[in-house]
Amino acid sequence: MSVHALRLFLLAAVVSAVGCQRGPRFSLVPIEGTLTQAGQPLVDAEVVFLPEPGHGARSYGFTNSEGHYQLRTDTGEIGAAVGPHRVCITDIRPRNYPDTSRFLPPRLATARSKSKPPASRIPADYGDAAETPLRAEVSQEGPRTIDFTIPALGKP
Repeated sequence: MSVHALRLFLLAAVVSAVGCQRGPRFSLVPIEGTLTQAGQPLVDAEVVFLPEPGHGARSYGFTNSEGHYQLRTDTGEIGAAVGPHRVCITDIRPRNYPDTSRFLPPRLATARSKSKPPASRIPADYGDAAETPLRAEVSQEGPRTIDFTIPALGKP
């Protein structure tokens, strides 16, 4: 390979690497916590941190059997962007309700299609970015554990 061809190759590699950047980078802080409802861990919920505009990308996590979550970005990086966040919480059980009716005989499929997914255990406003009452401040120096307690349905 000639020196000229090598220079062109290196230039193309640098230009393509720079061109693949996805906007500004934001500082991420590892965040985890526990979600409870009525004093009990809330299993199978999604916790989403939505930063204020210009403060980074969203982060999310799912609660385990102990109500524990750990945040990561949509690109898989662990943590949440530094700054203020709205926090949304949604129940993933209704979302994961399988519709298996297409695999059943017609008479059973009709009965199955009439059944409904389980109702959400979480008040609807907690899953709406404009309505959620939950806020969190993520800072380099601040707590790395952010716990939330949400009311049971029908309770203030």
